[in-house]
Amino acid sequence: RSVSTLNSFTTMRTAVNSLAGYYSSYPNRPLPKKVKDRLEQEFSQVERSLKRGA
Repeated sequence: RSVSTLNSFTTMRTAVNSLAGYYSSYPNRPLPKKVKDRLEQEFSQVERSLKRGA
């Protein structure tokens, strides 16, 4: 089974890409609360997926 098909991998990739996109556009600005909250939600989903083995 390929790692790229796992929900945890896909969600983590989405979170990291959105973070990279933000810093690519605004390298010297702190993360807005909305972006930070969304990333925290995605990282929580990754943790839950890893615990269930998905």
